[in-house]
Order: sequence, then C-alpha cells, then structure tokens
Amino acid sequence: MKLRENILKNIIRFEQYSLFLCIFSIPLFESPKTIFLLITAVLFSIRHFIEKDWKEMLFIKDPRLGFLALTLAAFISAIFAQKPELAVHGGFDFLKMYILFLIVATDFLDKKSIKSIGIIVIVSTAIGAIWGITEYATGKSATIELHSVGHVNHSAIYLALALVLAIPFLRLLEGRPEKIFISLSSVIILISLILTGSRATILGITAALIVMFIFTKGKKQSAYAFTAVIAAAVIISISVPDLQLLQKNTSLSDMSLIHRIKLWENAWEMFTLHPVVGVGAKHFKFYNTLDSGSHAHNLYFNTVAQLGIVGFISLASLFYLIIKSLKAYNNRESLLWTAALGAFIIVLVNGIFNTTLHSEHGLLFALILALGLNNNHGRRLQEREHGFAHAREEGRVKEIPNGRRESQGICNIARLSSDK
Repeated sequence: MKLRENILKNIIRFEQYSLFLCIFSIPLFESPKTIFLLITAVLFSIRHFIEKDWKEMLFIKDPRLGFLALTLAAFISAIFAQKPELAVHGGFDFLKMYILFLIVATDFLDKKSIKSIGIIVIVSTAIGAIWGITEYATGKSATIELHSVGHVNHSAIYLALALVLAIPFLRLLEGRPEKIFISLSSVIILISLILTGSRATILGITAALIVMFIFTKGKKQSAYAFTAVIAAAVIISISVPDLQLLQKNTSLSDMSLIHRIKLWENAWEMFTLHPVVGVGAKHFKFYNTLDSGSHAHNLYFNTVAQLGIVGFISLASLFYLIIKSLKAYNNRESLLWTAALGAFIIVLVNGIFNTTLHSEHGLLFALILALGLNNNHGRRLQEREHGFAHAREEGRVKEIPNGRRESQGICNIARLSSDK
C-alpha cells in the first residue's frame, strides 16, 4: 500500500511538471508541446487507472464532448479525403484540445495549479511576443508572429486569448512583485497584438472585453481595467507611425476582405459538392481555385467545406456545450468564468474573418475553458464534499499532492473564485 502511494505521488508530480512544460511550449516550440502533452496524457492515464476513476471523466457533458465530436468528424473525413493521412493529422489537432481540456479539468483545478498555469500562459506568451517583435524589427520576419503559432492572424488570436486570461487573472495575484511582473507581460502582449495589425482580432477582443465588463460583478474594478486597455490601445495606435492596422484597405490582396469573400464562395462550393463529410480536414488548399489560401479565413465556412454537415453539427455541439456550461456555472464572481466567456466571444467573433480553433490557439482556448467551465464535474463532486468531514474522522480520507483528496476513488476538484 505504501509503495502504491509513493508511485502515485511521483506520477502526480511528473504529470504536473510535464503539463507545465507543455503549456509553456505552446507559443514557443513546435515539437516539445506535443511531446510533453503526450507524456502528460500517459501519466494521466496511469494515474487514474491506479485510482480507478478514469471512466467517469471521459464523457462528461461539457465542452470536452464537443472537442471529441470534432475529432471524430475529422477522422471520418479522412476516409474519403484525397490525402487521408493529412486529414487524420487534422483530427489529432482536435484530439489534443480534448486531451488538454480533460487533463486540466480533472487534475489541475486547485488554486495553486490554476495560479501556476495562468502565470505560465502569460509569461510564455510575452516571451513569444518579444521574440516575434525582435525578429520583425531585425527583418527576419515580415510580420509579428509567435514562433510556434505561425501566421500573423493565428498569432494575433493567441495573443488575444492570453490577454483575456491576463486581465482578470491580475486580480487573483496577491504579491505586489507578481502583479507588476504580470502587468508588464500583459502590456507586452497588448502591444504585440496591436502591432500584428489583425483587424478581426482587434474587433474580437474589443467585443470580448465589452461582454466581460457587462457580465462581471464588481463593475467599478472592471471599468478601470476595461478603460485602461482601451486607452492603451488608442495611445499605441496613434503613436506608432505607419501602423499596419491603419494602412489596410480592401484591395484584392492576401488577407483582404474581398479575398476572404472569394474564399468563402470557394468554401461553399466545396460544401455543395461534398456536403456530408466535406473534402477532408486540412484539404481546403487542394480544392481552392485562388492562388493563395490554405483555409477559408472563416471558422464556419472552413468547417462545412472540410468536414461537411457532420463537422458543422460537431462545431455546433461544442458551442452548445460551452453555452450550457456558462449558464450552468453562471458565477459572475468567478474571474475564470469571465475569462472563459471572453475567450468564447473571441472565437465566435474572430471566427467570422479568421479560422479560429487552429492548433495552438485552439489548445489555449481549450485550456481557458477547462479552467473556467468545470461546473458539471466539479459540482457533482462538490455535492459529495459534505461526506468528507465524516470520512476524515473515520480515517477514510487522505491528502495527496497537487491539492486533491482521495476517498474511495472520488476526487475533489476545487473551483476558484475571486474570493481568497
């Protein structure tokens, strides 16, 4: 029994380290994030096989089922795709989102882990932003991009998601040095976001901030944060000469509105010819009749073109489960609930002009949802929390690392609010 406990403690410890390294690598390094996620998934599986509670967490009715549905839709599309292995690769992108959501929502919702995850996301994004600005300033890159995320539009979406997490997260920090450090990192992220010149992402985060302000309890503090962000954006927009954001027009060039409309028309034509399962995940470029465009620059058109009706229903189910979870939790005092709401708005609004849920920012989106929308699993387990006091008196409850309790295979997942 003691040997089993020691093995479990070591697995939990290494699972935590591996997850943190995975999250840190997402905007910075291509292969390490996948390697560390795989290691984390293996340790997670071993851990819950030992604890004998793995069956209850795989198919909980929350956003994880939406990510799983998109995974299956992409795998189904591979059966009829021109290059099946490429479509399968697209399915693995959604599978990674499912795995990350599952792991975080199950094992890493204690306050210490949430704080660590938040800091890692913000700091790694700021490092990636500095890296991108440096390469842009030295002429190594034509645009500001996060190294692992890639294209400027995808990088902008990642920056925006990190920012909607950072703004409420600042209120969770207690120490003054921590607040100063994270504030500076957030400013770097904001500056980088504006310098990307992504109009769709600026529109998306503006909409997200407005919605976050409306649905946040304690409007006075939220108003200060909201006003500060908008003021900083205006100042930077005015002070930076020849800012790409202010120079854009609607001429027929890559990333222009007219070009996007033509891509949407192509996507719709693909859907009409392959309505059930689409042309295949990651196959848009093979059927696009324009000179450029590997995707439809629209989440909804891209989904129906590549995954057909099956994929669109899967996407709709993901959105339905997110909305259902937001309503079920409905805790305006929870800062993470606010961040999840803001991230959802960015995906919805930005999805009109860009293909959101791409690999890296899809992972960050899944991570934020896991932190903020754990209500279904957490609430059911919390109902049994009253039994822990009596069980502890009888010696049936023991504490194990990472802020979790173990009692007859039942894990307590803590929910974080602004109250400390």
